[in-house]
Amino acid sequence: MTVQDATPDETVVPAAAEPPEPLATETAPKARHNGLKIAVVVLAGVCLVLSVLAANLSAHNRDTEGRSAAVRRVAGAMGTAMLSYDYQHLPQAKERVVKLATGSFKKQYREAFDGGLDQLYKLTKQHSEVRAVDVYVGDVSSSDATAIVRVDFRVSGVGGNNRPGTAFFELALVHSSGGWLVDSLSAINAGNDSSGGSTATTTPAG
Repeated sequence: MTVQDATPDETVVPAAAEPPEPLATETAPKARHNGLKIAVVVLAGVCLVLSVLAANLSAHNRDTEGRSAAVRRVAGAMGTAMLSYDYQHLPQAKERVVKLATGSFKKQYREAFDGGLDQLYKLTKQHSEVRAVDVYVGDVSSSDATAIVRVDFRVSGVGGNNRPGTAFFELALVHSSGGWLVDSLSAINAGNDSSGGSTATTTPAG
């Protein structure tokens, strides 16, 4: 009996199964997408806030500039009215000042004008004409303001003709329903001319 070499059955070892590839998840893309959306929203919010602030600042600047311009006009008009008069037309000269005034200054000016200033103008036959007005606006708020007005003028009368003078007025203005009005006025410096000086110093201060 022939004994054949017995070949052991080859044992087939199955190949190790490769681990399955992880399923792609959408977590990372979603996170990036959400982060981008948040960034866009935040940026839009910042832009909106900046736009509102810029608009408010622009409006505030326009309001301030508008108030300053209005104060400058009224202060200049008052400086002109104070030193524009003719002894033959004094009621008109008085009215030009009164319509720009308010409060105690309005009352005091009327009393001073009717109490002797008009007679002084008539006796000296004064005629005053403004040549130039410079206005320096001080603090301005929504309700009050200050200004200094320089007025160059020439006055004629019994003392001579076309005598030059310069007057400085310090004004306090208040805002009313009718606009800006002068609440007080003080003469800082009299004119170079004696008659002009008399005009400036006789003016009542509020």
